[in-house]
Amino acid sequence: MKKVGGILKAMLCAATVVFSAALLMSYLAMRVSPVQWPDLALFGLAYPLFLLGTFATFLPLLIKRSRWLWLPLGVLVIGLPVHTGFFAPGLQAARPDNEKSVLRIMSYNVELFGFYQFKVKLQRRNAVFEQLSSNPADVYCFQEFFYTHKTDRFATTDTLVTLLNAPHYHSHFTHEVLGIQYFGIATFSRYPMVNRGVIEFPNDKNNICIFSDLLIDDQVVRVYNSHLSSIRFSGDEHEYAAGLTAGDAPVEKRRLLKMYRKIRSAFVKRAWQAELIRDHMASCPFPIILCGDFNDTPVSYTYRVFNRILNDTFRMAGRGIGNTYIGNFPSFRIDYVFTSDEFEPLSARVLPEKLSDHHALRVDVQY
Repeated sequence: MKKVGGILKAMLCAATVVFSAALLMSYLAMRVSPVQWPDLALFGLAYPLFLLGTFATFLPLLIKRSRWLWLPLGVLVIGLPVHTGFFAPGLQAARPDNEKSVLRIMSYNVELFGFYQFKVKLQRRNAVFEQLSSNPADVYCFQEFFYTHKTDRFATTDTLVTLLNAPHYHSHFTHEVLGIQYFGIATFSRYPMVNRGVIEFPNDKNNICIFSDLLIDDQVVRVYNSHLSSIRFSGDEHEYAAGLTAGDAPVEKRRLLKMYRKIRSAFVKRAWQAELIRDHMASCPFPIILCGDFNDTPVSYTYRVFNRILNDTFRMAGRGIGNTYIGNFPSFRIDYVFTSDEFEPLSARVLPEKLSDHHALRVDVQY
């Protein structure tokens, strides 16, 4: 019996070392660019698993009052800033000030308004329109935006201008089909746009960042709207990932290796793109709002690039994990609204409706 106890203790200590080390690596993934070390980024993606494992080893060590407990405890304490980014405490929301103005911003990957869901595409689009109408904002940043000249078939832009009472818009498209269908990104505003621009990503023509300078109460504010590279799993790979998650799919090494390479490549692309946007911001003379679908979690290099220079509104004024992606992988917060110090976050909320593969993120700031 004493021998069994010794084996269990050794196993617990080994698990403590493994999970604590893995959790430390996930912290490191935020600081080292995937361009330099692509595999490290996967530790950041698996952060929740390593955090859970570290807790699971810490608790029995605490009960036994083992001296080993200092290892997971130290790793957990060191990572406090990481934990509060992933699990937003919402303790930094500003107190409403009647002498300040409030600006409502929405960031939403609308998944082409359901254009490729042929049998129900009109119902999907109309449901999104109804959702937007029920949640009025001052500035809307849409990713995976769809537009067609054939407005009698699937109108978007013209309808939104009226529906949102947002006559000022800026769109840019990365794809077109037959010269009548366009796929890209769009920003709509109730405030005048005095300047527009585009940041193209040389390493991925499928994604883009646009910026729009809005004149708000005699102050120019720059709004960046970005969509960073996704993993681009095929339909089969999405189904396979869902099967793995559910435990229904067998382990296929060749397929997993192919998927792993796609994930790795996407991390590298996003690191370049985030740095490109950050460098553009460095010369911006105006207060900044950054919206977008980053396709990266709060435990990532991409997130830290922006969190170092701007404020994550959900972290400051939201609560919980705030999942914005509805798909199988990764199902975490990957949509954001960042602001510069001129704006004080009042609230940040992930809207519950499931009309796209993303939830809409709605944020109120005062200035």
